[in-house]
Amino acid sequence: MQLIIQKVKRAQVTVNNTPLSSISEGLLIYVGFHRTDTPAMIHQAVQKIKSLRLFNDTPLADHHHIMLISNVTLYARMKGNKLDYHMMMEYADAKRMFECMVGEMRKVHGVVETGQFGSKSVVECAVDGPFNFLYEIGGRMKDRK
Repeated sequence: MQLIIQKVKRAQVTVNNTPLSSISEGLLIYVGFHRTDTPAMIHQAVQKIKSLRLFNDTPLADHHHIMLISNVTLYARMKGNKLDYHMMMEYADAKRMFECMVGEMRKVHGVVETGQFGSKSVVECAVDGPFNFLYEIGGRMKDRK
């Protein structure tokens, strides 16, 4: 599983020209699932997100919002001039994993917004910092060769 974590002042996701969800200050997190990821990895990711000290060296507070966006391209790799997606999880399994992650995140943190799984989206944000962090569970960056 790979996460791109961005500290943002605000973020909004739009699908089919319709605003779907938005957050104020918090984290915008893109989530990609590898074909061999397991549900146990979700708990590890959620605990890491909850304990990150990104806001004045304190963990995520209740007034900070979270937006989770599924992103299959995190496990894409270049093959010639095209992207190869063979390392990503199958659609139905990835959707279940994403829904599980959203549910787990909502258990430990109140405000969690999402995009629409599998939909072409427009994500707009005001990055704070800028702060962008890549977090991987499963150590598969070597697969990107």
